[in-house]
Amino acid sequence: MRFPTRTAHECPRAWLALLAAVLISVMALLLAPAPAQATSGDDLSWSVKPGGDTARTNFSYEMDAGGTQHDSFVVTNLGAKAFKLAVYAADGTTSTTGALDLLPATEASTGIGAWVTVETPTIELAPGAQADVPFTVAVPADAEPGDYVGGLLSSYVDIANGGTVQVDRRLATRMNVRVAGDGRVSMALSQLAASTGLAWNPFAPVPGSVAFEITNSGNVRARGPYTVTMAGPFGWGKRTTTIASAELIPGGSAAVATSLEGVWPLGWLTTTVEMSPEGIDGVPGTAATITTDGWAVPWGQFGLLAVIVAAAICIGLWRGRSAKKELP
Repeated sequence: MRFPTRTAHECPRAWLALLAAVLISVMALLLAPAPAQATSGDDLSWSVKPGGDTARTNFSYEMDAGGTQHDSFVVTNLGAKAFKLAVYAADGTTSTTGALDLLPATEASTGIGAWVTVETPTIELAPGAQADVPFTVAVPADAEPGDYVGGLLSSYVDIANGGTVQVDRRLATRMNVRVAGDGRVSMALSQLAASTGLAWNPFAPVPGSVAFEITNSGNVRARGPYTVTMAGPFGWGKRTTTIASAELIPGGSAAVATSLEGVWPLGWLTTTVEMSPEGIDGVPGTAATITTDGWAVPWGQFGLLAVIVAAAICIGLWRGRSAKKELP
């Protein structure tokens, strides 16, 4: 059997064609569209606010353990039909992004949600009517010092699909209670992971991606800037960005994802996150740092090197054959 032969100058073309095919496939995956998300409307309309002082946007108290505080919650029907609302307090929690949320009515509270007693737990409002709902905050005598976060809620439970589905529509006003005592500002960093984009172009840097988790390990609300650094061996190609973090309640966590442009994959990549936390009153805390190392493969440079080596081999073979033909 006879196989087709290839001349020396065809070798580099084969290498370049292979690299081009891989690059086109990767770009097609990266540019694939994401699915859209839909939202639904709501025909009910009401508003809530703290009672008394119209300048307040939330409830905020500084109290001693064992102390009590009396206040009120104003609810207004802005719609065209009457409805009933449940009024209650709930503890605050955080979503995966660190945003404040409130526990559902089916989950027991141990902080603010357990300390608040509402005078009228159920109210009925005619169109345009307003209710001023009194309540009392009673801090237990054995409450630990620090910040407690929750909210006072108005809730309308909508039963749909013949009673098989319940939708709890809630509107709340935030409540902050600081129990007197020693405050501790502390943030912990964990679950650090870093990666870089595919470095197909040997003459251009790539974006770097960093993900980690921030946890408020102190007993007061805290925030603070964090600095993300990516660098190659000996600090070569160092890239840095600093971002201000949102407030986190005690015990709350937030998953953070950020990116750095212009990262050169130089084989070995060191990623560091540093945070300087401070309380919402500006009191500084202890700095936190976390570091991880990993490979950042310069595929583009390897590909270019492979093309150069292949070209050199092909040229060498061609010259060798030419020299043999010239021999007598």
